[in-house]
Amino acid sequence: SPFVGFPQGSYDVSSSTSYPAWLLAPDGSLLEKCERSTVSAHSLRYGMFADWDPFAHGADAFVLPSETQCFAWNRRGNPLDGWPAYYIKYILGLQVCPPALGDLDGIGYTDVLTGTVLGGYWNALAYDRSGHDLEGLGFPIILPECVSGLGGFAVADIDRDGRVEVLFGSDDDLLQCWELGNCAVGYTPWPQYQHDPGRSGVQE
Repeated sequence: SPFVGFPQGSYDVSSSTSYPAWLLAPDGSLLEKCERSTVSAHSLRYGMFADWDPFAHGADAFVLPSETQCFAWNRRGNPLDGWPAYYIKYILGLQVCPPALGDLDGIGYTDVLTGTVLGGYWNALAYDRSGHDLEGLGFPIILPECVSGLGGFAVADIDRDGRVEVLFGSDDDLLQCWELGNCAVGYTPWPQYQHDPGRSGVQE
């Protein structure tokens, strides 16, 4: 079925405030062009597909974080209610890390986990499918000054204790491991960069 796509190099995000999303057919033909007027962004590189509609089969949302906000569209190219999530109350950086998906709070729906530099510090940011900040889990989580974690996340129950863990490497040569909400024992929704060896960025 058709879905949102972002052809590389097809627009200049540094000089425009209206970033297009293209709805493409499986053969690559253009069905519709949707635009979302927003603040300037440079890093639109790590999109992923989520299954958020319990009545739809397969991936039904396209999620795209940047260093200024996190977008989410449905399969028709329309912004989902509550999105994008903006970070503009902070002094913004120019980097965003590869995001991950997983049920971080244990309530049964996939959440979005991403990271960027805000106010001079690297922040891990997490949102539920409605675009609400997961403040109950302590997000945003801020790393110490001059430490960043821009390599992306893995989300899994690595010790099989029924609690979901988030793992990532930070540039102070540490492997970070945070334990969050409840999950099924052995839960592994996002085990590596862009989800799988094919880098599909799809979680169903």
